[in-house]
Amino acid sequence: MTEQRPDDLFRSALAEAPTGAAPPARVEAEQTFRAAFDQSPIATAILDPELRYSHVNAAWLLLLGFQREELLGKTPLDITHPDDRSADQPLVSALLSGQLQSYSREKRYLRRDGSVVHVLLHAAAVNDADGRRYYIGQVQDITERIRSEAALRALQAALSRQVEISATCWRTCRGEPCS
Repeated sequence: MTEQRPDDLFRSALAEAPTGAAPPARVEAEQTFRAAFDQSPIATAILDPELRYSHVNAAWLLLLGFQREELLGKTPLDITHPDDRSADQPLVSALLSGQLQSYSREKRYLRRDGSVVHVLLHAAAVNDADGRRYYIGQVQDITERIRSEAALRALQAALSRQVEISATCWRTCRGEPCS
């Protein structure tokens, strides 16, 4: 699949410009929106009505380790961790049917090298100026937070075991029966 022209992708951003606006104002609005999308530090993707990637920014590519051409035409399901696919289905179905306009959830994607990245996904349905429905996904890498939370839980469990052992030793030293 070839990438759509930015003029087509960002037409909806221009829809709010007054219809009588001078062409330079429309061009400037388009350039501003395109620069904000492409240079955003938040990984952002636009998906076509069939939920295929049609445009991804540099942050999305960096996060997942893919080249742009490798992602275009794929669906999020193609890069979603297998254990997270069933949890995505009801949310995606509700978004496609119009029951939801947007949703957020934590999930895992598979990077190009096969490693796992934990993300917080924000997905939304949008309509362009011609009424065509597109989908936008923005993700934040939360891998380090997930690792830190797991390490904290392990530390808390180890500390709890140590407290139990210490209490048992203290009771034993005092000659009290252990419970």
